[in-house]
Amino acid sequence: WKMVFGTSLNLDGVERDVQAARAEFQQRIDGLVTIMLVSALILLGLIALVAVFMSNALLSPLLLIKRNLDDMAQGDGDLTQRLPITSQDELGELAASVNVMLTNLEKSRERQKRLIGDASHELRTPLTSMRTNVELLLADQKTGMLPEQARGEILTDIAAQLGEFSSLIGDL
Repeated sequence: WKMVFGTSLNLDGVERDVQAARAEFQQRIDGLVTIMLVSALILLGLIALVAVFMSNALLSPLLLIKRNLDDMAQGDGDLTQRLPITSQDELGELAASVNVMLTNLEKSRERQKRLIGDASHELRTPLTSMRTNVELLLADQKTGMLPEQARGEILTDIAAQLGEFSSLIGDL
């Protein structure tokens, strides 16, 4: 029984050991906090770099589309040029839609050029004929060489050509 009831504990160095253990524990906690803060800053930097890379990757196709459309809006655009379709997502669909629009605009421009060329030719023919007849009548005023019947036929031709000319202009 003496061992159970009569033993005295020696607590002389316990307080010093507890203080040392507390200091070591606090030092480890401070080290972990420092590691966590540095890790968080490094992770934040990596996230920022990835965000910059991703935003550039997402915006570059949109900027290409915008540049091409700006060129076309200013009249400098080449309607035969097409946008590259680099993905199957919404940006790829947008590029495909722009390409379809460019194809339709190019066809429309070609039709317009043909119409202008055809109209120019169709208007030039009666105009040339009228000019020739008027010049002939003016020359005859000075010389008087045309018979009256020929002058009447020329005036009838001029009236018919004016009617054809008016009809062509009306069709346009």
